[in-house]
Amino acid sequence: MIEALAERSLASGFALWGHRMCIEYLAAADTDWARSILPDLQA
Repeated sequence: MIEALAERSLASGFALWGHRMCIEYLAAADTDWARSILPDLQA
């Protein structure tokens, strides 16, 4: 999905990729704070 979006708009594809990487990083961190904000980011 990110690749298809980036083919149309590199800026939008990069923004979506950054958002996804933030979610992955916080999920890997597995701290109380990260777990508290992940549902909102994933929504």
